[in-house]
Amino acid sequence: MRENDENGCFFIKNLKDIICDGKKINQWITRSLNGKNLIANRPSEKLMKLSDDQGYAIGFNNSLYIVDIDLYMDMMPGYGFFCVTFKTQGVKEQVLFSNYDSANPTHPPNELLVSKSKILICGIKSEKPANFSIDHDCREWTTLFVEWNINQNREKTSCRYIINNDIKLTGYFSFDTYWVHPEFIAIGNRKDGSLLSFNGGMRAIEFYFSSHALDDQYLPTSLRDKIIESQCVESDVTTLRNHYIDDNEGVQEPTCKIMKMNDRDPRLRETID
Repeated sequence: MRENDENGCFFIKNLKDIICDGKKINQWITRSLNGKNLIANRPSEKLMKLSDDQGYAIGFNNSLYIVDIDLYMDMMPGYGFFCVTFKTQGVKEQVLFSNYDSANPTHPPNELLVSKSKILICGIKSEKPANFSIDHDCREWTTLFVEWNINQNREKTSCRYIINNDIKLTGYFSFDTYWVHPEFIAIGNRKDGSLLSFNGGMRAIEFYFSSHALDDQYLPTSLRDKIIESQCVESDVTTLRNHYIDDNEGVQEPTCKIMKMNDRDPRLRETID
C-alpha cells in the first residue's frame, strides 16, 4: 500500500532515507513509487536518534519542506487519511503541515497546527476557515491518525481521528467541501512562512487518498492499526490493538471556531467530471 497507493510516505529507518549536503538534510525520500520527495526550502541540520533501533526523526526549527502532492481533504469525493508522528518543543501554535497558497489567499487551507497542549485540524465551514481543536500534550511523542470521507455530492467531509491508537483518544468532526485546492503540501510551516514554524521532531508522515471508496467507507480497522503502530515511538507510547471506533464510543464533541474572512472569492463551485 505504501509503495503503490499512498501519495506520500516518509520514514527514516536509516540514512538511505534522506539526501544530505554535509549536515543539511536536503531531501526526505518517499517510499511511494511516485517518487515525490520532500524537498527542503529551509533544510534541517538535525537528526534525532530514536531508542531501540526505531530509526530517526528529523528535528525542525525554522525548517521547511515541500512536496508536490494533493491533500484532497476538501474537494474530491472519496476516502483519505494522514498519519503523522511528532512532538513539539514549542509553546505557541505552530504549523506542522499546510497547503495554504499565498498566491490565492482567499482560499481556506487545510492545515495541522500544534502547540504544547493542543492540536488544531483546520478546514472549511461556510466557505470560511474553521478548526477542530483537541486538547493533548504534544510535548510527548504523538501519533495522530485522521481519516475523512467526502460524499459523492461533494457537500461534506466527515472526519474521525485517533491518537496513539488509544480508544480513549478518538473523536469525530466534519468540514464543508471547497471547490479548489493547491497541489502541494508544506511541512514545517506554510509555504510562505507566514505563521510560526514547527519546533520539534517528526518521526514519520503519510498521506493517502482514493476516489474509489465513497460514502461512509473507511479503512479496515486492522490495516489502520498497522499503519499507526508502525509509526508510534514505542518507548513513549503504549498502543492498543484492534479497537473498532463505533458511533457511540469514545466520541469527543467537535469544537469548531469560524474565523472571519474578507473579500471572499465569489466564483461558483466547479464541477469535476
